[in-house]
Amino acid sequence: MKNILKNTGIALLMVFGVAQIANAQVTLDCESGNRGIEQAACWGFGATSYNNTAGLLISGKWSVRTNSLTNLSLGACWVKSPWMTIKGQSVSLKARLDGAGNGVTVKNIVLSYIAYDANASYGEGASVQFHSFSFTNFYSKAVYDINAQLPSEIVNNGKPYKILVSFVGTGGNERAYADDFVFDAKYASDPTNNCLPIIENPDADGDGVVDAEDAFPKDKFKAYTVHFPQSGYNTLAFEDNWPFTSDYDMNDLVVDYGMDFDLNAKNEIVEINGKVILKAAGANNKNGFGFMFDGIPADAVFSAEGSKLSEKVAELLESGVEANQKFATYLMFNNSFDILPQSGAGIGVNTSLNGTYHEPVEMPFKMVLQKEGSTANGSPVYFKELIANSKFFNPFMIKQGVREQEIHLPDYMPTLLQNTKLFGEGNDRTNVDKGYTYKTERGLPWAIQLPKGFDYPIEGKDGMISKAYNYFVPWAESGGEKYNDWWSNSDGYRNEKLIYQKR
Repeated sequence: MKNILKNTGIALLMVFGVAQIANAQVTLDCESGNRGIEQAACWGFGATSYNNTAGLLISGKWSVRTNSLTNLSLGACWVKSPWMTIKGQSVSLKARLDGAGNGVTVKNIVLSYIAYDANASYGEGASVQFHSFSFTNFYSKAVYDINAQLPSEIVNNGKPYKILVSFVGTGGNERAYADDFVFDAKYASDPTNNCLPIIENPDADGDGVVDAEDAFPKDKFKAYTVHFPQSGYNTLAFEDNWPFTSDYDMNDLVVDYGMDFDLNAKNEIVEINGKVILKAAGANNKNGFGFMFDGIPADAVFSAEGSKLSEKVAELLESGVEANQKFATYLMFNNSFDILPQSGAGIGVNTSLNGTYHEPVEMPFKMVLQKEGSTANGSPVYFKELIANSKFFNPFMIKQGVREQEIHLPDYMPTLLQNTKLFGEGNDRTNVDKGYTYKTERGLPWAIQLPKGFDYPIEGKDGMISKAYNYFVPWAESGGEKYNDWWSNSDGYRNEKLIYQKR
């Protein structure tokens, strides 16, 4: 029979379904006179048959006739549609009783929908009742037009459903007749595959995001991944002499970073998976690196992992983020030389032309905000709300491994552990209240952020960054209005002899 259906399934659809599909309707009029034809096309019948008794037909030459209605179970006597995707708002049919009226107390027709569940028998999940019609005159053979509103939650969502029409009753042995079933839907069963649904927009994990748009089609707790930054990776370069400018070569710590935000169907952050790549440490100081997510509460983190801390720098929560912080603050490492060992001539690592070279080191990190749909503090963090603050990712250097000495990007806020007494010292003119931070009076920063691949200067003295890049100072003093491509290799922009290159 299976092979026959494979060859005739399309033909069967042609018999009863061409107009239905074109008009987004699925109908049953019983005029085949052979219930087996409809069953082969995925209709279902329970304790019902086709009948052509004169005087009881509803329309045409055949109608559905039920067994005696003596059971209130929705699964006792029924007609069940094939799998369909619901396209409209209504379902309708015509029905009558045979008029026997002998001892009748209840005779009803109940409509329910059944959602597809891949793990259930025949793929049929639990039925959900949405309409009921009651016959009131049990001696009448009058034909009733039964119309029901389909629930909005099943309309136009691309998921397959069946409609179950149940005939129920108690008292007597009266039967019902039904005909002209019309569903505002599109046929979605496959007669050649055990009548399983043809899913237009499959959603294997049932999270409401179709597989074609779901980055995690088998994980109901994740749906999307957003990479930050959009360009892939950014480069951060720090000068560790803050609050003084001193040699100002902007190579005391050079790192690349990038991360993926895994979101659920509601755009809540589930996990953050990132990578920090330490490229250079051009200093004699043992500098560290960390970052703060401005907008993610510290207690919203289940766990954070990946740090390379060789000694205790600050108090940590059990999750791995810092204690005594409003926002989630994470320390990647406290001593760059633990990551890039200094073993030769020159100052630092990967900054002196004839000095120590070490291949950059990749350090993955992971921060978990939700586990199996549960949040750490009961409040989810929405990605769109987080990135509404363009400075939500706030990286910083830890100068000489001293936690209270942070060096941030210009106009970024310090964490709660920064020693604010250092503001205004030396060349620094930070005014937190005015949002002017980690800059000199002229606007020169101690940290810069550029697209991945920034060619940082070699070791030097007296403002090496400005000697290597001719337009760095005009860019900084203009607040970024001028020469916003100062770091490019355009003619006249930089002095190649002062740019670090691997020897």
